[in-house]
Amino acid sequence: MRTLVRRSARRQLAAISSVLAIAGAIASCASDNPKLSEFEALAPPIHYSDFASRVIYFVMPDRYANGDQSNDLGGLTGMRNDTGFDPTDTGFYHGGDLQGLTGECTDPQRGLKRLSDLGFTGIWVTPLVVQRTVQDTSAAYHGYWGIDFTTVDPHLGTQEDVRKFVDCAHSLDMRVYLDIVVNHTADVIKPIGGSTFREEPEPPYETYMLPSDVAVKKPAWMNDMSNYHNRGDIDWGGCSQACFEQGDFSGLDDLYTEKPAVVDGLAQVFGNWITEFKIDGFRVDTARHVDRQFYEQWVPAILNTAKQAGVDEFEIFGEVFLTDTIEQSTYVREWGLPNQLDFPLYDAVARYAGGMSGAGGIELRLADDDYVRTSNGLAPTPGTFVGNHDIGRTGLVIKGQMGATGDELLQRVNLAHSLLYLTRGAPIIYYGDEFGLIGS
Repeated sequence: MRTLVRRSARRQLAAISSVLAIAGAIASCASDNPKLSEFEALAPPIHYSDFASRVIYFVMPDRYANGDQSNDLGGLTGMRNDTGFDPTDTGFYHGGDLQGLTGECTDPQRGLKRLSDLGFTGIWVTPLVVQRTVQDTSAAYHGYWGIDFTTVDPHLGTQEDVRKFVDCAHSLDMRVYLDIVVNHTADVIKPIGGSTFREEPEPPYETYMLPSDVAVKKPAWMNDMSNYHNRGDIDWGGCSQACFEQGDFSGLDDLYTEKPAVVDGLAQVFGNWITEFKIDGFRVDTARHVDRQFYEQWVPAILNTAKQAGVDEFEIFGEVFLTDTIEQSTYVREWGLPNQLDFPLYDAVARYAGGMSGAGGIELRLADDDYVRTSNGLAPTPGTFVGNHDIGRTGLVIKGQMGATGDELLQRVNLAHSLLYLTRGAPIIYYGDEFGLIGS
């Protein structure tokens, strides 16, 4: 037996020596052979973005704090369907604004410092652009019905209020991530003869705008109806890829992002927000609904603008509402979207913390990070979350799994948040979750 062990040990030592000799030979050859040294470029050292070190607070300014009651009506007059203001209705403006969000900046109770003291080092705000105030039976308090992309909605404040908010955040070492929409504008263009999606072999709809709306959008190119697909609404019950890319999102005017003029226009209008306010990044709404070549052109333009504005490590992360890792990863690997919100991990964490499944789903999700690794060596760092404005607050999400209530629900919510803080990614906490709000 001892002889066999000694022979086995000698074989292992010989094998190790051979491997080391081969490795040395390759290293020696690589120094003399440029082609061999190219292999090193295929596996650069992993590095981490600034985003990877951030803990982010996600807030709708309208629902946070009312710092200036004089802008509650957004400079408009009339009833709530004119002004959009009705704090008794969850579908209308409640009066929150940028002044309320900023507060006295360094005031630990009513200033932005409250969030800094809680450990937040980033803040994501819903879109600030001027809105179509009311559509159908709801108001645009959320910010996703833009008509004037060049300035801030009067309900939320002024250009100077944006500047003060960003400057305050930066003074507290907080990054500011602005929610933007590149897929659509407010619903202004009306199709003639229906709204069912028309596939590409069919012509788009003939369209019209009300006389009062022909110049309502800014920049001016957004008023040209030929800069939109005009193919009708996305069919959420069954939709082709063309339908997802070219259909109106619940009636919202879908931009023709295949057009170079539209790409350039969107790069310029959102680039201006970076130049003027030194925004640190964009969260891209409805990111899977643009043309698949859009990001290859738009992202470099935005990053170049950020570089010229002196904004280092500008972050772009998109909303791709898919819980299948492989399917979601295509938007990074093939479409060129730099980063995403981690809907697959949300699903796994919610199920585990809610008591619906074991931890295996989380393990599998983290192992799937290889699907989004690219040649730049940047470590995958998606925005991670359990609750947000699309799916409900964390308490509601966890309660919806197994019906937990009271102390058990609190423990499970804390577990869910702990998993975000202790795994890779940039944790994003929805406003109000720090108070244990559940919502409906």
